[in-house]
Order: sequence, then structure tokens, then C-alpha cells
Amino acid sequence: MDVSTGSRRESGFRLAPARLTGSPGLRLVGILALGLVIRLLLGPHGVYSGDAQTFRGWAIRLVTTPLADFYAAPGRPIDHLPGDLWFLWGIAHLYRLIFPSGNFQNPGFLVLLKLVPDLADLATAAVLYLIARHLAGPRVGLLAAALFVLDPAPMFVSAIWGQWDAVSALAMVLALWLVVHGSPEWSLPLLTYASLVKPQLALLIPLVAVVWWRRNVQPPGCRPRWGPDLARSLGRLGLAALSSLGLFLVVVLPFDVGLPPLATRWTILQRLQVAWNTERSVSANAYNLWGILAHASGSRFIDDGRAFLLGVSYQHWGEALLALALAIALILVWRRPDAPTVLWAALAVTLSLFVLPTRIHERYLMPAVVLAVLLAALAPALRWVAAALSLTYLVNVVEVYRLTGQPAVGVGLNLGGRPSDLTVLAVAATNLFVLLVVFGAGVALARGPAAADAPVAAMRSD
Repeated sequence: MDVSTGSRRESGFRLAPARLTGSPGLRLVGILALGLVIRLLLGPHGVYSGDAQTFRGWAIRLVTTPLADFYAAPGRPIDHLPGDLWFLWGIAHLYRLIFPSGNFQNPGFLVLLKLVPDLADLATAAVLYLIARHLAGPRVGLLAAALFVLDPAPMFVSAIWGQWDAVSALAMVLALWLVVHGSPEWSLPLLTYASLVKPQLALLIPLVAVVWWRRNVQPPGCRPRWGPDLARSLGRLGLAALSSLGLFLVVVLPFDVGLPPLATRWTILQRLQVAWNTERSVSANAYNLWGILAHASGSRFIDDGRAFLLGVSYQHWGEALLALALAIALILVWRRPDAPTVLWAALAVTLSLFVLPTRIHERYLMPAVVLAVLLAALAPALRWVAAALSLTYLVNVVEVYRLTGQPAVGVGLNLGGRPSDLTVLAVAATNLFVLLVVFGAGVALARGPAAADAPVAAMRSD
């Protein structure tokens, strides 16, 4: 890919000029430092108390009982997979070193709890810088990092709410960085880990599989090729798959979770079933398609097993629409597996994961926001998409934060209450409109010059 010209164009994306004075590294450090300072200043001004209390209970259990007994806790079933529990295990033990009394009600525990997503946000911004710099130069890389690290929506979730959606988002963008650099097979371990935090991110694995096939077996416009090069590629893929399996086992086996025929107390499918069935509503506070079709703010109270249309349940309609969206994304990437199309497809899949299925939480828009911000830096015409998703994400999480009776940031007033149907409908309609635009942009992108003219070389290192 040519990065020598001032104004760049790759596969239909107009990329901004890359001229930059001064050290990009120092500028990046300054951006990340500013993001960290803002997050640390916001930290004391709020927390989602229900989630924080859950984390406290899990932290106490992680330091007082064997990991193999963690999921055997009495009471409400634990609905997290082991992926982020290792981070909680680490900060729980660090907290015990700092405060030997073990009083997890101390404010110091909340500081450590929020530090995890805060640092994950900064690491995500750094990876966005690397991806954008690779495709369009350091100036665009710095823009991508700044747009994300100063985005108020992810900042609210990490620094005020205190949730850890940033952890899986970081693993996801690291995986995409490897795909863009021409090593899609090595993204599999990272997507495996991301899926052990947020299982829905496993739907990015078929995307990686298509990219690998089109790069190594059947490049666009060519017949399938066989020979020593393919053998080496298959060897790398096999090693990456074994690494993914090894990582999976290292993460889950200490919790006595495994895969058949391993003699573990739980299988990963059983833990997934617990996580999936914790919520059975049409929408678990996500302002998405079902906020339009299922009584707006009342969607939270409708069982998604109920018949919706043609005798088919809400749940199955959501699954069918998601499957259709995934199929379209894969077809377009098959036609044109270059870096911009891969990033577009990742945005389309992650946004579909929020807008189309049932049982979705308000925070699950985070991966799509991350990718929208990256594409906004690379393609100025798409900046309104990132702005719209950041705004709808912020409104959704703030409204849910207030709905559950959390105090308003910095003022200590209880603003709890049910959100207005108008707010839910407006935000949900905006998200649905953006999803349709994203797929329209993908179709236009894939209809450009044949992928053989520009594609795979753009995914290699400069």
C-alpha cells in the first residue's frame, strides 16, 4: 500500500493527509495521559452500585475459596465467563496486599475496579493509533486515538459506571490489528479470549476465516492455489488454532470449566447457557430494534419467548436477522477482503450484535463505537456515524444509570425513573438507521474495483 502521498485513497476510503510535525510518539503519550487524568478525576463522582456490589462479592470469593469452587456459589448464578474474572482475581489479591484487613467496602477497591477499564481504554486508543497509522500515517493514527480516548460514552462506562466492557473491546481491536497487518490466523487467540469475556464477539471468527481463505487459498479473481505456500499457511493456521485452544484451557480449567470429554464440573456450554439465560427479555435496556417493535421502554418486561410475527418468537426473529446480517458481511468481505472492507465488516457485525438480537444490554454497543471511531479517523465522510453512535451510546447508558436509581454525577441527586418512550424510540430509531447506512456503505464499498486490483497487499506490513 502506498503511504508516500499526501492525500491517500484505499479501496474507496479517502484518507486524511499524514504530514505531522513533532514526535507522534510523544503526542500519543500526551493524548493517553490526558485521557487517564480525565478518567481518574471522574472516578470518585459515581458508580453503578449494583454492579460494584456484585464485583465485591465475587472478589471476596476469589480470594477466599479455590477457583474450582467459584461457580458453585449459592444464590444467583454467576453469569460471567472466566475471561474477565482473572482480572478481578488479580485486583482482589492486589487489594488484599494493600489493605490486609480485607475490607472490600473500602473506596480503594473501587479505585482498582475502575482502573482496569480505564487502562484498557488507553490501550485500545493506542491500538487504534497503530491501525490507523499503518493505513494512513501517524496524523490519522493520532486522530483515531484522540477521538476514542476523549469520547464521553466509553469514558462514562469505564470511569463512572465502573464496568469492564473495555477489556473485551481491547482484545477485539488487537485481533483486528493482526488482521490488518496480514496475519489473520494469529487473531484467533485474541478473539478466543475476547469471547471468554463477551461471547458474542465469537461471531468475528467467521470473518477472520473468510479473510484467511481469500488471502491464502483463493485470492480474488484467482482459482484456488495449492502448493508449498499453502502448506506453510496451513501450518501457521494450525499453530494459531492450537494456541487458541491452549489459551482457552489455561483460562477456564482453573475454574473447573472445560470441554467434553474433559472431566470438569461444568462445560463451557453450560456456563454460556447460564450467561445467556440470565436475561430473557426482549431488550435488557438496549435501545435497539426491539425498542421500536416491542413497546419502547416496556421492552424490558416482555419475555422474548413470546410469539411476535407469523408465530415466531421475538428471540428467533432476532437470531434470524442477526444471521442475515452476518451472511451479508461475510459475502461482501469474500468479494473484497482488503483492510477497509474488513474493518467495515467488523463494524457491521458488532453493530448488528447490538441492534438486532434480543436480551441485549445497553453497554453492548461499545465494540461498534470503538470501530466507528477508527473508521471516522480513516474516512472523514463516516465521522457522523461515529458521532451518532457515541451519542446514542451515551444517552442509553446514562438513562439506564438514572433508571436504576444511581445518583447523578457530581450532584448526589437521585434521578431514577423510567425513561420516556420518546427517548427510547428516538435513540433506537437512530441506531437502526445507522445500521442500515453502514450496510449500504458496505455494498457500495464492495462494488468498487475488483478485489484483485487492490486488496490483499493492503493488509501486509508497509
